[in-house]
Amino acid sequence: MIIGFWSERAGIGSTTSNMIITGVMASKGTDREVILVQGKYDTLKLDYAFSPNIRNDILKEDFGYYNHPGIDDVLEKHMNDLYTQKDFDENLISVNQSNLLYMPGSIRNNPDLFRQKFQCVSQRFLEALKGLDKLIFIELDSGMEGLGQHMLNLLDLIVINIGQGRTSLYDLKKQPEFTEKSLFLMGRYDSNSKYNVKNLIRRYHIDQESVAVIPYSVKYQDSVNEGKTMEFVDRNYQCLKHEEDFSFFKEAEKASKMILKRVNAIGT
Repeated sequence: MIIGFWSERAGIGSTTSNMIITGVMASKGTDREVILVQGKYDTLKLDYAFSPNIRNDILKEDFGYYNHPGIDDVLEKHMNDLYTQKDFDENLISVNQSNLLYMPGSIRNNPDLFRQKFQCVSQRFLEALKGLDKLIFIELDSGMEGLGQHMLNLLDLIVINIGQGRTSLYDLKKQPEFTEKSLFLMGRYDSNSKYNVKNLIRRYHIDQESVAVIPYSVKYQDSVNEGKTMEFVDRNYQCLKHEEDFSFFKEAEKASKMILKRVNAIGT
C-alpha cells in the first residue's frame, strides 16, 4: 500500500515532519511494516530524525559497501535495470528494532539532478512497490509537477498537507482523482486561529472524516532536528491530559488512525 504525502506549494504544509509523526504513530497502531521514504530532495532528511550521528559526509556503517545508500542506490538500480526487491529491503533501516523502517534520503548535493532522476524512474519505482504487504509512506515534491498522472494512478492514497491560513483547494476538489483517494492534514496547527479545521471543512465542503491536524510542538520539532524522534515519542506519547504535549499526541494519533482506517477500507 503506497501512501503519498504531498503539498500544493513548498514550505506551507510541514510535509516532512507530518509524515514522520504520522508514520511513527501508525507503526504503533498496526502490525504491518511502516516504511518512510523521501521521493524528493530535502535538507531535512529522514536520517536526521532518527539518528543524531548522521551527517551529509558520513555514511551509516550498515551501508559501508554502497557508494550511495538508501534512495540514491535504489534509483541508480532502476536507472540501470538492475533493481530487485532485495535492493529495496537492503536499503532500509529499522528504527529501534520496531516495525517502523526508513530509507536514507539522498546524500547528493544537486536537488535538480535528484528530481530529474526520480521523475525518470518514479513509475518503475512505485510499480515495484505495488502489492507489498507494507505501508509505504512516500514524500513527494510539492506542486503539480511532483504529482503527475502516472503518480496519481499508482498511489493508493494521497495525504495532502496544507498550511493553516488562506489556501486554495477549489481546483483540487474539482479533480475526481484527488477527491476519491485524498485525505487532508493541517500541520503546525493552532486551534486559536480563525483558520481552524471547522472553518476549513465548511469552506471547502470536506468530509470531516478526511481531515486531521498536527498541532505545533516545539519539543517534537527539536527532537526531529536532534535525531531523537523515537526517544521523544516513546517517552511522551502516553502523556496525561494536563501535560504539555497531550494535544499534540492526541491529534497525531487521530491522524494516523484516519490513514489506517482508509488503508483498511481500500484493502477490503
